[in-house]
Parts: sequence; C-alpha cells; structure tokens
Amino acid sequence: MNVIKNINIVLFILVANISFAQSISIKEKNGKITYNSPSSVYVQFENTVGINVNDTLYIKKGRLMIPVITIKFLSRKSISGKLLNNYKMKVGDIVFALIKNEKNVTPKEKPEVDVTKENPKWKSYTPKPEIVRIINQNSKKISGRLTINSTSNFANYGTGFDYQRWRYSLKFNVNNVGESKLSLSSYFTFSYRANEWADVKSNLSKALRVYDLSLNYKFSDQTTFWGGRHLNRSISNISVVDGLQFEHAFSGFTLGAVVGFRPDFVDMSINSNLLEYGAYITKQSEVGEGIINNTFAVFQQTNNGNTDRRFLYFQHSNNIISGLNFFVSSEVDLFKKEAGINKNTLTLTSLYLATNISPSKFISFSLSYDARKDVIYYETFKSFLDSVINNETRQGFRVRTTIHPFKRFTVGSHFGYRYRKGDIKPHRNYGGFLSYSEIPILEASPTFSYNKILSSYLEGDIWGIRISKRMFDSSVDLTLGYKKSNYSFSNRSLQNSQENIEVGLSTRVFDSLFILLNYEGIFENSLSTGHIFVTLSIKF
Repeated sequence: MNVIKNINIVLFILVANISFAQSISIKEKNGKITYNSPSSVYVQFENTVGINVNDTLYIKKGRLMIPVITIKFLSRKSISGKLLNNYKMKVGDIVFALIKNEKNVTPKEKPEVDVTKENPKWKSYTPKPEIVRIINQNSKKISGRLTINSTSNFANYGTGFDYQRWRYSLKFNVNNVGESKLSLSSYFTFSYRANEWADVKSNLSKALRVYDLSLNYKFSDQTTFWGGRHLNRSISNISVVDGLQFEHAFSGFTLGAVVGFRPDFVDMSINSNLLEYGAYITKQSEVGEGIINNTFAVFQQTNNGNTDRRFLYFQHSNNIISGLNFFVSSEVDLFKKEAGINKNTLTLTSLYLATNISPSKFISFSLSYDARKDVIYYETFKSFLDSVINNETRQGFRVRTTIHPFKRFTVGSHFGYRYRKGDIKPHRNYGGFLSYSEIPILEASPTFSYNKILSSYLEGDIWGIRISKRMFDSSVDLTLGYKKSNYSFSNRSLQNSQENIEVGLSTRVFDSLFILLNYEGIFENSLSTGHIFVTLSIKF
C-alpha cells in the first residue's frame, strides 16, 4: 500500500509540473548596451514591457544564461543597472531579459483540429523546447588572466640602453566563495630588468606591485562591503584604498563611505602614515528615455597626521538627449598651506568636460575641455617625442569629428587649443585620418594620418600610415606601420627628423590564449633605437 501511495504522489507531482509548464512560459527579450561607465550600464530595448526594477539581465554562452546586470532604473525603452561580480561588458554587447508569460489554458470556443485524426498517415510533431540553464547568481565562479610581457631594448649609442624587461601580471577572481555572498578579487604585477634580477631576488618588493587584493560581501543587491586594497568604481579618481569601504543603495541614491590608507608613493606598499577617509553620494534619475547620474564626494588625505589634501569631487553624466552623451568631472581643493600657515580656501584644481554627439550613423562629434594636471606614466613606455606630444595635446579644448561617407570608408579630423598664463603663444594641434576597411582582393585595411603641433617651444608635423590584414583564414593579424616626424624646438634653429617603423603579429588560440609579437624601430639622424615586445596572455 505504501508503494502504491508513493507512486500516486509522484504521478501527482509530475502532472502538476506539466500543467504548470503549460500555463507559464519564458520569453527572451534582447537589448543592446549603449553606454558603459564604472558606475552604471545603460541598455536599449525595443520596449521594456514585462521588465521590472531589480530584475536580472543575462548573456548567452552556449546553453548557459549567465547573470551580468541588475536593473536599477527603468524607462519605456531603456534601463540602467549595475554589473554583477565585476563582469566585463562593452558597448554593443547583447543581453537578455527573461519574461514570464502566463498562457490561458481554458479551451477556446473553436478548439484546434487534430489533423492526425483526419489523415492517420500524418504524425503529430511537437518540437522539443530548448533547454536553457540559468546560472545561480550566487554560484561559485573562478576566473582570471595571466599575462607575460617581454620587452627587449637595444640602441647604437651606449650599452645603458640595451636591456630586457620582464613583466608578469595576474588577475584572479573568485565570485561567491562556497556559493556564499563573499567574493575575492586580486590583481598583481611583477616587473624587473633582467640585469637587475640579483637585487630583485633579495628584495621582491622592488618588483612586486599589488593593485587589488580585497574581499567583497554583498549583504543584498543594495548593500556591499569591501575590505582590503580596492579600487571603487564610483570614485575611481581617488585611486586604490587600503582599508574598509561600504556602499548602500536606496530610493535612487547610493551612499558610500571609505576609510583607509593611500599606497606608498614609491613601491605601493601599505603605508599607515597616509591615512585618508571620506564619503560620497550618487543619485540616478530618469528623465524621459534618458538617465542622469551625479556623484558628489568629500575626502581628507593626511601624511603623518597632518592634512595633506582636503577636497571635493563632483561627477555628472547624462544621455537625456537622443544621440548625445555628456560627462563632466571636477575637483575643488578646500585646504592650502602658505608660509607654514594652514588656510581653508576654495581652489578649482581639476576640470574635465566631454560630450559625444551622434546625430546619425554617418557622422559623430566629440568635444572636450581638459584642465586636469599632467599625468606621469611609470609603467607605459613612451619615447621622448611621444611624451612631449602627449603633454602638448592632452590639455585644453579639443574637437573630433568622424564621418562615414561610404561603406567601409571613414574620415576623421581633430583640433586642439590651449592658452595658459605664462605661455608665450597659444598651443594648437590639428590633424586627421583616412581609413578604408578591407580593400578588395588584398583584404587589407589601411589608415593614413596627419598631425600638426604648434606650441611655445615645439613645432612639428607627423605623417603616418598603418595597414592591418588578417592572414591564414583570419587566425593571424598582421600590422605594418610607418611614421615620419619633423619637429624643431624654439631654442634651436636645427630641425630634427624621426622615423618610426612598426611590425606586429598577433593570434588568438582556443579563445583563451593570446600571443603578440611586435617590433618598433626609431631612427633619428645617426641614432637608432629598437624595441621587441612579446606578450603571452592566458585566460582561465
């Protein structure tokens, strides 16, 4: 009797599940990512009927549906959300919303005719529904990337310029450790010159840099806690912080607090003398079919207990006008020390504005104004001329235009202007490029470029051509480049000329292994410098 009773229970459950499956179906609605920022992701849909706030958006990988975005704001045709588990997305990626549709199972007045009864030779066919597995948001996931870079430098003027540099980088993440709400993220680099290995081996801190090593705990979709060295996307201008960070979202606002230490200026180790703390608040608002995002932060940074810097930070972005994205960030210092006397003052120390305008798919504009302080790059190699050009063209007012007059043909131009107190004359730079995608027969894509620089102490022009081609059934990418630079300094009557040659090969194996081999030669008068770059990147 017990066996029969158990069989009846099982049959009842199966029938109930079948009935439920017939009354409810899942519909997929796809959307495209139109904007991706550190704090928000915007997705455009044909419409958002059936989609709700706090729903999850997915991407497809085979038969898997992987959650990537949590919806925070909703309009008729778009949503704004936050990335889950720091998943990497880019503009143009397709995501899916899963919508439950309840079907009316009550028979209609005119039931459907079973054609198999009219013609017994016909066999009824019911297609099998596609089985889609949805990954649990709290399921454990391990991901990472190991990259090995080798840079060999050689020159014909002194052995001090001949050296080989190795750089290893490892990014390793464990999301939802033990299927909990706790996650681990990390990013390390180990860089040194081959001829300095003896010194590095005795003190590894000279070569090791830790850019991220933190634990993240999500109490809920609204509340998150970080501990360790972490770069907060909402206040990325603050850089990494060694300490504690807390963030809570409510009613369209996100409130956060930070307390910890700035990394040491020399080797990025933990430095307890560099205490800093602050708070920030972010507000997202829906206006029409667009979204406005505002962030306001206040921070105090100290050195040995004394005020090092006290400042306000403001960031704004919006896309409320169709085809236009606007961004502005600013920093205002609240503290100044003059002649050993502390003063509380308001000083604008940083201002950056940028807008992208796309009135149609054939033309787009970008305008920017940059009054930020110069950036020093410690890891990225730049020649002397590249560094000078970067400083001359980054700050000031800048306009870019891109036009697609014909299929596969692109024309671009740019103009920059800067005039600061103390400059002898305004700094100007302008230029443009012509590009054609995949010339018939050759299947190569050339780009021609020109830049002109006119500043207080440097004048010059740069001509360049770059050709890219896919080879061996598109498994290998070949890049060839040539650049000719003519320039002169105001304090020298002699004009200098420099030529750059670049050859590169890259390939991706099994979608997880990337290999790059690149050569760059710099020739100026009788002097020559060469660089060979080799990169091996493994994703797991």
